[in-house]
Amino acid sequence: MPVAKSLTIRIKKQRTPLVLKRDYPLSLLYLEDPCYEEPTCCYCEQRFILGHTLWKKTWEHLNNDKTCEYLWNLAWAHWKCNQDKMHDNFDLQFLAQDIIRKNKEWEANHDFELSSEREKITDTHPHTEIDLNIAHSQVATEYLAEKINNTNPQYPEEDAIYSIVTRCRRLTGHGSAQAVRGYLKELTCSENKYAIEKVKGKKFIIRRTGQ
Repeated sequence: MPVAKSLTIRIKKQRTPLVLKRDYPLSLLYLEDPCYEEPTCCYCEQRFILGHTLWKKTWEHLNNDKTCEYLWNLAWAHWKCNQDKMHDNFDLQFLAQDIIRKNKEWEANHDFELSSEREKITDTHPHTEIDLNIAHSQVATEYLAEKINNTNPQYPEEDAIYSIVTRCRRLTGHGSAQAVRGYLKELTCSENKYAIEKVKGKKFIIRRTGQ
């Protein structure tokens, strides 16, 4: 069975400011501004929870076609809402069609701003080292937030390393245990909220007391 295509880092970087301007114009204000509005799920309109399995932010292909990368077909949704919509939640499917219609209307009214976005982006350039470092570091950060919480206060370092490598390769086609060890060393340094603790000779990643 072929693996579904994922949006590349480059396309996400190109689309993000446009999605923010279209769907969350008030999120572009300063946090201190009383009108500031945090981005929320395009379906349930609830906020995203970084690293949470169900309520994390994911890129949503509104028409369920992952090869369709036009701006009007992209939005942000909870992972769970995304899955529900793809698996016969007809209310969300109808809502997705309504969002597509509104997105196309928005594009028609902002054509002068989208002249460079009218054609489908083809990612002909390889990922740069900076792109990969940013993406892989984010994967590591989200993985620890997902696995280490009040219910599960510690997680085996070795499993974390190779699980993060697997997620990085799924996302970008690249990933190495050596690089991930470097990200985890940064995330468990004294300036961050995680630490390494040995239990019966085995290393675990834990959350620092008070964090």
